[in-house]
Amino acid sequence: QELVEIRRLGQTNLGEKIAGHGPFSYVHLRISLPPNLEDQELFGNGAPESYFLMRRSKDGFISATGMFKASFPYARKVDEEAEKQYVKS
Repeated sequence: QELVEIRRLGQTNLGEKIAGHGPFSYVHLRISLPPNLEDQELFGNGAPESYFLMRRSKDGFISATGMFKASFPYARKVDEEAEKQYVKS
């Protein structure tokens, strides 16, 4: 119930950025990250206090990169790349 209460709906026009695409609707959920992420490889020097999980409204797709970063904030970039390759396979 708490997650439903803190979710936010959004919409952006991808037509301005990607030819042939119109409005893009999504839901995002702010996920708090652990403290002291400064200089961690995955986020670098600009480590945020929180990260957003994004879900596309039209098909329910959830960003695998977002899930990985929220779940494994201390991971290395090579680990993130390995996960991307696994998801694509």
